[in-house]
Amino acid sequence: SKDELGTAALPGREDSFLSGIETSIKYAKALNCSRIHIMAGKAPRTFYDAAMNDCYLENLKAATNRFSEENITGLIEPINQASVPYYFLHEFETGKWVI
Repeated sequence: SKDELGTAALPGREDSFLSGIETSIKYAKALNCSRIHIMAGKAPRTFYDAAMNDCYLENLKAATNRFSEENITGLIEPINQASVPYYFLHEFETGKWVI
């Protein structure tokens, strides 16, 4: 949905995420763009959820593997809670750990 802000960290949405990555690659290549922003999505109830964490890491691995085949760089962005409440990747320290 338009309010999710991505699906990378949403368990059960892996197929949708991977399909979106393929679509993003097609657009990036058509526009000669070498970077794609990977949106984590919003946490439904709590900020730390082991299933969401595992899902996010696995989806990032899958995306970066595909991107490396296409010479594209994947970008992540921690977004503060004031701007986007419940965004899964909401701390710079977590972003650094993911990288």
